[in-house]
Amino acid sequence: MAKHKKLNYRPLYNRVIVEPEKPKEVTKGGIKLPSNSHIIKSMGTVIAVGPGRILETGEVVGMPVKKGDKVVWSGSGVPLKDGKKTYLIFTENDLIAVYTGK
Repeated sequence: MAKHKKLNYRPLYNRVIVEPEKPKEVTKGGIKLPSNSHIIKSMGTVIAVGPGRILETGEVVGMPVKKGDKVVWSGSGVPLKDGKKTYLIFTENDLIAVYTGK
């Protein structure tokens, strides 16, 4: 996992900040993909995690992901620019899987 600089943002409640993976420009077979094929992948690395969802009783339910997890999401997320990098903010419900491979 690449080392990340400290973010100037902290997610609230059941939100996470994710750094999306960059689209590949060349396939494993060496074929160069055209520039219009750069579709944003729905996978990235969790950079920051909020404390969790707050129930009506005041109890906090922790998050199912942690910093450094590789996640898959549905939806588009909220773009967040921090310096030269663009991240995406998602709620816990937008995350649909944690990648456990290598």
